[in-house]
Amino acid sequence: PFAVDPVIAAEVEEAVGFGGTPTDRLRRLTRYLNDRGVIDFRYEANRSLTANEAFLLLLALDALRQLSDLPFKREMTSLETKLRALLPQARLSSAHELLANIGLDVPTREQRAPFLEALLLAAQSESWVRMRYHSAERSSTLHILPRQIYAQNGLWYCTAYTHERGEIRTYRVDRVQAVEPSNPDFQPGAIHPTLPYDHPSHPEIR
Repeated sequence: PFAVDPVIAAEVEEAVGFGGTPTDRLRRLTRYLNDRGVIDFRYEANRSLTANEAFLLLLALDALRQLSDLPFKREMTSLETKLRALLPQARLSSAHELLANIGLDVPTREQRAPFLEALLLAAQSESWVRMRYHSAERSSTLHILPRQIYAQNGLWYCTAYTHERGEIRTYRVDRVQAVEPSNPDFQPGAIHPTLPYDHPSHPEIR
């Protein structure tokens, strides 16, 4: 056994904390000791983010936060918390200094998109879904195969192959009223060859 200076012990406890998994706490302790020259753990240090890399991540998170809805909101919060906990204070401060001198203008929208995550997961798994959609002119129920989700001018859009139309169309996600798995007896049939997502001839439903 050996004696530990209570002042040092308190300082380490405050820096490392008790949050997260044991791996998280060990990583914070390693970084704490490495930053103070107690150990020279170069492998771990080289894996850490630079101030510029942290700046880019925080800038992206700030831009996403300006949208009315996000997929994986809880994970976004935990990502930012982990990022701030893992970064040495000097690099985090440098990143914030850069953030204070730049901004991304994302239009503020009141429209919510509660089915954003469901559509994104359907696109990831290449799954057909049954969607109830309210356009500027009418309401309809459609079977779609989501291909791409993107944000533009503060609004979310879903590009999807639409069974009832036999072509790719783009839908505003805030106008989606319901998303559910397609019925077991649904037979989509062959999908016709389609043009690239950004082809100017694509109809866009706003």
